Amino acid sequence: MIDIIEFPANADGNALQAIHSDHLAITCMQLKPGQCIPLHEHDNDSKLVVLEGKLQLKLSNEIRMVESGMSVFIPANTPHQANTTDGCQVATIFYSRY
Repeated sequence: MIDIIEFPANADGNALQAIHSDHLAITCMQLKPGQCIPLHEHDNDSKLVVLEGKLQLKLSNEIRMVESGMSVFIPANTPHQANTTDGCQVATIFYSRY
């Protein structure tokens, strides 16, 4: 079964859409200029893809600039955070552990 969830924009104007199945989740997030995703980690491997704009990604202790069309693999349980100065659209694919 596949669930499609659309979350209304939060107070900062960021919007999120998510598609979930038993073994895969895909999120698409629109970040407004100056927004930050705080330090966090996931139990699953994931792949982050910048669809539009630029995202500064801190992955463990390394900082990278990820631009439109680029992607980054994030291993499970790896602390990461992200910032955008100009706004961006990001898709993240989460792989479930069987």
